Amino acid sequence: MKRTWGFKSLSLRYQVALGVTLGFLLFFGLFSYASFRLVQRSTDAVYAERVKLAKITAASVDDLVRHSITHLEAAAQWPEIQADNPREQMEALERVRNLFGNFYSLSLWSPQGQRLLAFPDQEAEKEGLDASALVREAVLFHWSVVGQAPVAQAHPPVAVVAVPIKG
Repeated sequence: MKRTWGFKSLSLRYQVALGVTLGFLLFFGLFSYASFRLVQRSTDAVYAERVKLAKITAASVDDLVRHSITHLEAAAQWPEIQADNPREQMEALERVRNLFGNFYSLSLWSPQGQRLLAFPDQEAEKEGLDASALVREAVLFHWSVVGQAPVAQAHPPVAVVAVPIKG
């Protein structure tokens, strides 16, 4: 008697068991693929939402910086700022900060990058933030805005807005 190997040569019990096993494998394979695709689409959707949020936040920061530049350019034309009297300049800096409210500190710098005046006086340095290097870069290279990653754990990222006072 010749023995054959194949599906037909198995008893009915083994044929049913093999068929059920293959069915379960196919079912679990399809279910695994569908789950993987669902997780991938969900991850892509979360990523897209984060990108939208980042763009909205960046646009908001850009608007705030543009708004700050506009205010500083207007304040730079005030006679008190243009004057060579440090007391008048300090009072004007205090008024600008109180009037516009979105500045951490205000300083007057020479064209060579030396700080002439600051309001509030060295408050930023007391809290571990020294933006002098950023301001020097902005003044020396005639940039309007310079940014920096946080220098201290307590501080968020910093943006320096530089506006020329005298021609």
